[in-house]
Amino acid sequence: MKFKFLLIAAIAIIFTGCSHKPKDFSGTWVLDKQSSQYLPHSSDNVDKYTLTVQETGDSLTMLIEFTGMGTDNVLGPHTYPLNGKQVYIHDSLRGLDSWRQVERSDDSDHLVLLTRQIQNFGGQVTMVQDTSIWSMPSQDKLQIESHVAGLEHVQVRNLNRE
Repeated sequence: MKFKFLLIAAIAIIFTGCSHKPKDFSGTWVLDKQSSQYLPHSSDNVDKYTLTVQETGDSLTMLIEFTGMGTDNVLGPHTYPLNGKQVYIHDSLRGLDSWRQVERSDDSDHLVLLTRQIQNFGGQVTMVQDTSIWSMPSQDKLQIESHVAGLEHVQVRNLNRE
């Protein structure tokens, strides 16, 4: 009886000591426009869109590069803490001010990015809020679902590891 108790206790200690390792989103990812859904109309002019992600234990760095209409464009790199602390970014390419927060989901298999952006369309200034959920259906696939407040559809960007 004492042996069974010790065995059960040892197994319990082993399993509680093994924690779920969070997914690492690091890598270079290329947008698959054909399998993505509800992309903005401006993406029609993009020949190649690459997202480079470097994740450390406590931060995430993103670099976006895209080409189209004879231009090469770079956004970033921008580094965000993974603790939900808000970070301010000025996007000089598009003239946008934004605030972004990044956190892991409770299951550690997803990243949640909350972005608030001030946009100016023809003199009309609006605040846009976007909640993006990152997941990796496989080691070679990254899916980003963007839920923009006020829009009917969820934008789904499917990216493949380069």
